[in-house]
Amino acid sequence: MSLGLTLTYAAQRWPDKPALVFEGRRWTYAQWNHEVNRAAHAFRARGVGKGDCVAILTYNLPEQVTAFYALLKIGAVPVPISYRLAANEVKYIVNDAGARMLLFEESLREKVRAVKEEPKSVEGFLYVGESPARDEVPFDAFIAGQPTDEPRAEVGEDDTAFIMYTSGTTGRPKGVVRTHLAELFGSQNMIAECGFRHSDVMINNSPLFHIAQLQIQFNAIVHVGGINVITRGFAVHETLSLVEREQVTILHGVPTQFVMLMEADLSRYDLGSLRVGFFGGATMADDVTRRFAHLFPDYFSNIYGSTEGLAVTACDTR
Repeated sequence: MSLGLTLTYAAQRWPDKPALVFEGRRWTYAQWNHEVNRAAHAFRARGVGKGDCVAILTYNLPEQVTAFYALLKIGAVPVPISYRLAANEVKYIVNDAGARMLLFEESLREKVRAVKEEPKSVEGFLYVGESPARDEVPFDAFIAGQPTDEPRAEVGEDDTAFIMYTSGTTGRPKGVVRTHLAELFGSQNMIAECGFRHSDVMINNSPLFHIAQLQIQFNAIVHVGGINVITRGFAVHETLSLVEREQVTILHGVPTQFVMLMEADLSRYDLGSLRVGFFGGATMADDVTRRFAHLFPDYFSNIYGSTEGLAVTACDTR
């Protein structure tokens, strides 16, 4: 069993169920799984195999999660990189991981220049945007024409699923190795703790390069066959509007985001679909906690965790 197979099984069991929503575009589980399989075959055709690292530097995008699951399926190792890092930090992570390829988007081009000046391990650049350079392959073109069948791969539960870099408080970024088994347990832990359901709709407006949004939320929703709504980042009106329009049931954020939401006129939005909420990164003021607790009738908690340990403990606020 591997983390990538959770998508395979979801597509087999619920092929016509919506899986992804992004800026008005929608993919069913069957459609998204086909794109993931095309990407998996494309990576393999470029010589990326089991244990090879591929770095990903984007805002929250469908191409990002498509590449992520494609690499999982062939036993390769995605390396999500924070777009908040400086160019020299991006370069350090790419070289430290020995990434064979780098997927990035146009808005982050300046952070990639340092990698291109000294590409120790990178053999190819995959691009999302409208103006690729001569040495860059648009991601859509990269996967075009590839087969949609499931890629055959021997991926064990103790194999590396992905590497998430974290710098802690001092020193250079450190790569935390996450196995497929650990990630599967992490997903099941969140499903059990928060009561995630097949009918749930999760909004992903925090960075998917971070363990909290990627592992204990996005992946867990794939695991149960729910719907992941993706936004490039966090904005108050966009978040509240999407809750109403997409009937979002699960909302996560750091305390600062909840404070920003509290300052909005919530009466302008129909938030009746919400049932599960949680926050992390810090404690939250009592008045903010009380204001939001009633919006989440099933569950509202402060969840603590780490990149190394995923969700560690949850403090129910009700």
